[in-house]
Amino acid sequence: MDQERWKRWIAIPSWPCPACQAGTYRIVFKTIQVTESRAERISQSDPSENHDDMVDRFVAHMKCDAPVCGETGTISGNRNTFRFWVPEEDDYQTEVSYEALSVIPSPLPFKIPPKVPRPIELKVREAATLFWIDQKAAASRVREAVEAILTDFGIPERNDKGGPLWLDTRIKLFRELDHGKWVEQADLIEAAKWIGNLGTHDTVTRDEALDAFEMLETVIEDVFVRARHDVLARARERNDKHRKPKLAE
Repeated sequence: MDQERWKRWIAIPSWPCPACQAGTYRIVFKTIQVTESRAERISQSDPSENHDDMVDRFVAHMKCDAPVCGETGTISGNRNTFRFWVPEEDDYQTEVSYEALSVIPSPLPFKIPPKVPRPIELKVREAATLFWIDQKAAASRVREAVEAILTDFGIPERNDKGGPLWLDTRIKLFRELDHGKWVEQADLIEAAKWIGNLGTHDTVTRDEALDAFEMLETVIEDVFVRARHDVLARARERNDKHRKPKLAE
């Protein structure tokens, strides 16, 4: 996951396509429409304000650049125009950046492998949609995706008496599964859970939400692609075979 593409202000809004997950889903610059905000109108009428830094509202179309896909969408948010003096060129230059507050359909923070069960995929897509306007809600959806992964592994949601199991207990059961095969993934799940808890009871920063996405991505890759673990398992079997002490002749 490239977190830089998900920072608050970016020069060219573009992300992996939410439909084909192969092409690049980017803003169509010729479709951008800009409207001056009320605060900006007031600021521009005040001679004491800095008129070299302006924030407007914008809407535009999005499109996937893969010919076989061509998914379309919309984006809206704030546009910042910053003008600054460049002594070497004896002239002003302008930098424009965009803050997305809504992207429909929303790009995914990471590629979802085909083997990922639908309930988990839906939680990831919900988290991605919420990310632009509410990082707390996005983090909570990541927590729900974590719970869905545990359910897919057969980790029970209820105890013997029918009461709900705490997520901490479910993570502990996952950690002990298959003789500790998923210990590293349990650590990632636990960390994502803490960020998700903040989404329910406290505040979540943009960077924290992105960290939760990255942890979830790693778990999904490890759990549902499994190639790395299969190779590691074979390597451990070979190591055990050769490390066994030779019998005395």
